[in-house]
Amino acid sequence: MSLLEKMVAIAESKKPAGYLRAYEADLTTHDARQLADAKPGMRYLWVLRECGTELFEIASGRDPAWLTYWLDNAHNPPNLVFLATVDTDTVRPIGYEAARKLAHTPHPDGKVIRFCLS
Repeated sequence: MSLLEKMVAIAESKKPAGYLRAYEADLTTHDARQLADAKPGMRYLWVLRECGTELFEIASGRDPAWLTYWLDNAHNPPNLVFLATVDTDTVRPIGYEAARKLAHTPHPDGKVIRFCLS
């Protein structure tokens, strides 16, 4: 089973608990496209929410706010976070603090992509 197939199966299994009630295209289109372009060694933090998902590449240079927003704001049901690894096609649950730490992993070449709403 591919990494995406495993993520879809997890999302389906969590629907009775209130997850992914809307914005399924986050997973089936946007996350799928990102994973299709994934290179060996890439790891992601995947947030499963009531409405949609967030797939955050670790050590990509992206501002951690793209991930930590979903951890720092109360949601009902609470958002679930998983560590997804391309090489092994594994998806495993991860705690908020561990996810926060991984989100702050710098890009190996120092690249920084800032988060800005203005």
